[in-house]
Amino acid sequence: MQLSLSFRNAALVRMGLQNLDAEIPKVARRPIYNTSLAIVRREKEYPSRFSSTGYKRTYRFRNNWTITAYELGYKIGNRTSYGHYVVGDAFGAGQAWMHKGIWVPFRQVSEEEIAKLPEAVQNELSLAIRKSGLA
Repeated sequence: MQLSLSFRNAALVRMGLQNLDAEIPKVARRPIYNTSLAIVRREKEYPSRFSSTGYKRTYRFRNNWTITAYELGYKIGNRTSYGHYVVGDAFGAGQAWMHKGIWVPFRQVSEEEIAKLPEAVQNELSLAIRKSGLA
C-alpha cells in the first residue's frame, strides 16, 4: 500500500500565511483599543441624578480620561486627582461613599466591556484570514 500527497498552490498558501503572520499583532490590538474607547465613553457619562444636588459641573472629570498605548495594549486613566474617588479603581476599590450608587464603578464598566472582547478578536481574526486569501 502506498499513499501519495501533493499540494497545489503551495506558494499561494505560503504567501497567505506570511500575510496573516503580519496581521496577527494587529488582530487583537484594534479590538482592545475599541474596548478601551467604549470604557472611556461610558465613564464620561455624567449621571442624571447628579443635577439635583446643586453641584455645578466643571467637566474636568469627563475631559481628563486618557488612553495610552503601551507594549501589551492600552492603559486607561483619569488625570484628575480625584477620579478614583468618583468611580473607584481597576480592583473595584476606592470609590467614595457619596459617589456610590450615582457613578458606575470603573471595575464594573471595564468587566462589561471586556466581556465583549473575545468575539471582537475572533471577528478581526476572521477578517484577517479572508484578507490573506486563506479562506
